[in-house]
Amino acid sequence: MRRFSAWPVLIPVILLLIAPVWAMRIPAIDFDVKVTPRAGVVQTINIQNFAFNPQTLVVNLNDTVRAINNDGVPHTVTSDQGLFDSGTIRPGKSKQAVAKRRGTYPYHCSIHPFMKGTIIVQ
Repeated sequence: MRRFSAWPVLIPVILLLIAPVWAMRIPAIDFDVKVTPRAGVVQTINIQNFAFNPQTLVVNLNDTVRAINNDGVPHTVTSDQGLFDSGTIRPGKSKQAVAKRRGTYPYHCSIHPFMKGTIIVQ
């Protein structure tokens, strides 16, 4: 008599359940990587007069996003959904990130929550 093993059936089911959780661990906009931008794929968010310019930035997957603080006070680029955070960007400084996941990502400055913007990754 042959024994039935459930493993050939269970393994694909387990992998299908784990895949969405693993994918969520990939940051949408990754400020934590060391960025070496390639020519032609750097998109800039200028922070000036307590506003993000452009307010909506459209980038392609794997583009570099650079946030430059041209104000006299610190700011952040912080996801409304907790998906990314630049940390504090001091006056005259910038931070770079890589767009890692397609989607629309509203963000704000955690120091000045009235400052809002959106990054759209195509």
